[in-house]
Amino acid sequence: MGRGGQKPAPPGSPITSRRWSKGEDLRPHTPQEYDDDLNNLWVVHGRRYDLAPFRDVHPGGATALDLCRGSDATRLFEQFHVMNDKHRKALKKFEVREYKRSESPPGVEDTPPKDSERSAFHEALKDMLRRHFPDKYDGHKCTYQHAACLGATFAAYMVGWIGWWRGEVYTGVFLLGLCAWLIMANLAHDGSHHAVSRRPWINEISLLTSSPLLYSYGSWYQQHCASHHLETNDPDLDVDVQHHPFARWERSMWKDHNLTGWINLLWHFTAFLVSTANMSLTHPWKFVFVPWVRRHLGLELPPFFGMDNVEWAAKQKKANKHAPHELAFFRVSGRMHRTGFFDGWRGLLSVLGFIMSVAFVTVPFFRFDTLGRKLLFALGPYVVTSAFFFTVTQISHVQAECQRPDPTKDFFQHQARTSLDYGCTSEFWRFATGGLNVQSIHHVMPVVNSCHYARLYPEFYALCEKYDCAPATEPHILSAGYRHLKHVYDLGELYRGPDYSD
Repeated sequence: MGRGGQKPAPPGSPITSRRWSKGEDLRPHTPQEYDDDLNNLWVVHGRRYDLAPFRDVHPGGATALDLCRGSDATRLFEQFHVMNDKHRKALKKFEVREYKRSESPPGVEDTPPKDSERSAFHEALKDMLRRHFPDKYDGHKCTYQHAACLGATFAAYMVGWIGWWRGEVYTGVFLLGLCAWLIMANLAHDGSHHAVSRRPWINEISLLTSSPLLYSYGSWYQQHCASHHLETNDPDLDVDVQHHPFARWERSMWKDHNLTGWINLLWHFTAFLVSTANMSLTHPWKFVFVPWVRRHLGLELPPFFGMDNVEWAAKQKKANKHAPHELAFFRVSGRMHRTGFFDGWRGLLSVLGFIMSVAFVTVPFFRFDTLGRKLLFALGPYVVTSAFFFTVTQISHVQAECQRPDPTKDFFQHQARTSLDYGCTSEFWRFATGGLNVQSIHHVMPVVNSCHYARLYPEFYALCEKYDCAPATEPHILSAGYRHLKHVYDLGELYRGPDYSD
């Protein structure tokens, strides 16, 4: 048993698998010894599956499976499969019914949940999508018109890179940062949700376009896909509300210092300036490379990478000892490292993205003469991308209406309620934000490309109203921004800190 309640993955658990030939029976033929921490298994609707033999032939790619290996994959499983129900039949082949160290769940013949357990809201949304996209293969992915807009953005992006190399402020700082944001929002982000194409390699390449100015390939999968999209606005589980050690972004969060409304806004503003530099440089170091090296040197991960790190951190604070603040991030990172997510080519891609970011902040110190210009071209584009990223992402979720207790246990209704939408049917705001102006629809159906959101939104919102989960809305980003800043002010002004002496 490792520190923090961890167990090292058993031999063979890193994501390796043999080739498959069509017609071959992929079901496990002999009982295997599975760890209680499920490092080798996937759990869907309470049943355990060994999908390792299926990785290489999974239509959505191996990454989609490996994101939730060793955990409950139910929510990602349902989010990703919206155009048909073939996945349920395929899943049945891989159910594990024999255990040596765990009780086997009752054997059942069918894998889907009972009708009474299904989300009626989600079923209605799937019917809506199937009507809008009769071509069930890739009609819900990136369109040619959207690809043409991205092509024009890439052309401007190249102009920005030339300006950056030449030391031209308007093109090398502002244009470069703006185009990097638009490419990330409309391409890299959709790629991380497998929404650009049905071809997995296109989605992987799309995600790489986030480097060097937005975020790292490897840490983004941890932070965004495996945490934020499953635990939105949960103060204990959502990485995105834990990034800042001093700002308070959710009403139940505890901080170890006094806060007022203006102080909370001040800390909030610091994240506005440095969020993308943090995601490009700090996160890959903390959550990808250091644990990857330790694991391959045979060293145990620190206890804060364990699944019980919240209890560990509470004990540390009661003993007046330090504990890191991004516990949700460390917990997700620990699981993904233990299951071998970063073994092989994904580890190499993560290294590549990090090297690109390090090179970006290093080159200006050799290329320009004055310290001011060195800093401007090393950090200026990060400030631009951070301003766009932090404004668009935080406005949607850090709102009073989005952080209320959920009256239901329906995951998809909860996702719709955790967002505030604005400019909902505007194609301008859809492209300017990469569809993140309507995060309610994005969180419910992330596998649908953002270029379709404005057209889908009226019917989507009508369904939300029907099922009593309509998101809050504002007509434009300014009114949404005002509500956001007022909520951040209130979170600081009404705060009372914890007492660890009890």
